[in-house]
Amino acid sequence: MKILQISDPHLMSRPEGRLKNVPTAESLQETLELARKVCPDPERVIWTGDLSHEETVDGYKLLKDLVGDWFERSRFLSGNHDDPQALQQVLGTPGLLSTGPISFVEDVSGWRLIGVNTHWPGKSAGRLPVDQLSDSNTPWHGPPDLPALLFMHHPPIDIGCPWLDRIRLQ
Repeated sequence: MKILQISDPHLMSRPEGRLKNVPTAESLQETLELARKVCPDPERVIWTGDLSHEETVDGYKLLKDLVGDWFERSRFLSGNHDDPQALQQVLGTPGLLSTGPISFVEDVSGWRLIGVNTHWPGKSAGRLPVDQLSDSNTPWHGPPDLPALLFMHHPPIDIGCPWLDRIRLQ
């Protein structure tokens, strides 16, 4: 199984938009061109947050256009620079994206893929509402012999990068 993970494109509302003088749509387009050469047929493309820097519907529409034919195999998570409702409005696939603590759960090629929503409205840091993850209906209670991959936007531990450590899970 091949899984491609892409994070932090920080798309603006317009294709020519820039963040810190970087044309984000152009940068993502170049990234996707390279990804299609290196990993031409991934089973899933997991997008782990900070998708639309301005948190706009137009930013998510631009992402959907750039994703193109990989849209059906893509799964999306919110980051601290995302609006979960706008993201779901444009990119949501019934049963595969929600604004709750678990954004998606999917069994693919003998693996359970779990997208954990660490978005904390109004904060840069992430959080996990542990009380919402502990009931018996959560994906942790799946088949015990099925390995799981967890995806999230915020680092769960300090990684030695001061600015990222400040926004890790709280």
